[in-house]
Amino acid sequence: MDKQTKFYTEQLSQLVGGKVRSVINDGKGFFGLELIFPNKKEKVIWFLQDDEGNGPGSFEINGESYNGQT
Repeated sequence: MDKQTKFYTEQLSQLVGGKVRSVINDGKGFFGLELIFPNKKEKVIWFLQDDEGNGPGSFEINGESYNGQT
């Protein structure tokens, strides 16, 4: 497994066992999913644009709930 594949696999592994609570957006064109886990912890995964800004390309996971626009 190359370094990039390992990195993304490890990042996404932290979402296993979570339940999607809602689809969210920040009102500026970014969308994501808010997840809740059996231990009541929450995480948000944001779907980001690629470096060229012309479409999806990466993601960001935050260990908190999202209290913005849904």
